[in-house]
Amino acid sequence: MAKTRIVTDSAAELMPTVEEALGISVVPWHIRLGTDTLVDNATLRTRDAYRRMARQKLTPVAIAPTRQQFVATFSELAKSCDEIVAIVSSPTFGRVLNEANRARAGVLGRCQIRVVDSQFISRPQGELVTLAGQAALGGADGAEIARLVMGSIPSTYLAFHVEVLDYMVRTGLIRREAEIPGGLAWSLLMVENGHVAYLRRSRRRGTPVERLFEFIAEFEQPDHLSIVHTGLASGGTELGRMLQEQTPDLAYSEHIYGPVLSSLIGPVGYGVAVVDR
Repeated sequence: MAKTRIVTDSAAELMPTVEEALGISVVPWHIRLGTDTLVDNATLRTRDAYRRMARQKLTPVAIAPTRQQFVATFSELAKSCDEIVAIVSSPTFGRVLNEANRARAGVLGRCQIRVVDSQFISRPQGELVTLAGQAALGGADGAEIARLVMGSIPSTYLAFHVEVLDYMVRTGLIRREAEIPGGLAWSLLMVENGHVAYLRRSRRRGTPVERLFEFIAEFEQPDHLSIVHTGLASGGTELGRMLQEQTPDLAYSEHIYGPVLSSLIGPVGYGVAVVDR
């Protein structure tokens, strides 16, 4: 039986237990905090880590994995597998897709390598990678896994609100505040087709938390629902409380997003990741 291994970048924000259980190889980003450069990992995705950054007034700067990092990972895996599927963050958020494709060209011939643009970052990317890992563990080949992931992208969602737009304007993810429909106070954004777009407002006005709840309510019983936040904004806690009170039978988890996403949208954002297959 052909053996397929899954590779991703650390912006997928997988827990180490998931990586180990599914045999997923993670190529790390690096995070510059002040004068220190750290390897992106789960210890940076905690409330305490963000509180320390806030106290020290440190803003994370994310450095994408290089071609050399992917070559090293692909080459090592190629010694013991027949196929590799790399599921990476959208090129909107960094050069990972380009670097993975460049690395793939240097390793071809040793094993079959497929590089898939997840069209996401953070929790939704991690959900797609987890799906791929489960399929690989079940014996699916690379082509089947790539089709499964690409077929699941349209039913995967990330909607969020940020309290400060400076990060997103500076990184080019959105335009200036004056161009936001309805103004910042009511704005929600979502990742759609690999890009950040404004979520159209319904006729019903409401706070960002209420509008996120309204967005969640569009899904009758999603496969996976996560509140994505850092703990620095109260909106994530408020949304969780609203879900518990108004939809007690709806299961959800909380996910602290990592410094890669924080460097792009800022640390005081919150939102929801939904998988509705």
